[in-house]
Amino acid sequence: KILASAGNDRIIKLWGIDHKYGQDHGVLINTLNGHIAKILTIRFSPDGKMLASAGEDKTIKRWHLDGSLIDTIPGHTLKIVCLRFSGDGEIMASASADKTVKLWSLDGKLITTLQGHQAGVRGVVFSPDSQIIASVSADRTVKLWTRDGKEFQTLKGHLAPVCNACFLADGETLVSVSEDGTAKIWNIDGTEIKTFGGPINDSTVVGVKPGQGIVTRGSHTTTSDLTSDLKDLLVKGCYWIRDYLNHNPTLSESDRKLCDGVLPEVLNRE
Repeated sequence: KILASAGNDRIIKLWGIDHKYGQDHGVLINTLNGHIAKILTIRFSPDGKMLASAGEDKTIKRWHLDGSLIDTIPGHTLKIVCLRFSGDGEIMASASADKTVKLWSLDGKLITTLQGHQAGVRGVVFSPDSQIIASVSADRTVKLWTRDGKEFQTLKGHLAPVCNACFLADGETLVSVSEDGTAKIWNIDGTEIKTFGGPINDSTVVGVKPGQGIVTRGSHTTTSDLTSDLKDLLVKGCYWIRDYLNHNPTLSESDRKLCDGVLPEVLNRE
């Protein structure tokens, strides 16, 4: 296992964190030099064979893990704040203060530029199936894009810049966090499902616990699970409509099973 670190000193360091690199954890493996300004984001490719980095010098650099530079990719006109790889490893996305997200092929060629935000983009993330891209911005919106770069939804509701977002495992639900002090859960059709309050700032991140469908937000001071409340909301909603689901003769069988697995079987079929 390898850990990468980077920061204001413009240097990336790769650390071995398992016994393959010796008995002591945290062995320095390689030092990567090349950026000429602060590094703001680093990301391993899904196959773990490559590292991408970017920052205030407005370039993306891709590296082999032996420390050798693969290439330097220009294109943005302001600092790059976030890099993401699609889950299938075929696309790299870069988000920039220049209000754009750019999609790159594995050979470093520009696929398309996502334009539409009215202020700097703060982050970008792929859905679990890599078919949808979500971008968050200081313009207080989340925009959803198809893999080929077409915008199909703008999620509005935050009152301050949006800091981060992530998709839930179903690929149809995502969570956004904002400097307005809220986290919002959305459906990709634009419906706002739930809003959570609490302390949120530039250091706040949000993520999904693999295989559990639990959304967690955290900063340098606190962490909290958001979807415990969402689960309660779902149970209450299903309890409220259970008679309708069980007894309405016009419902399809698939709709009738909408709350299966949410309520206990004894309640679901009363």
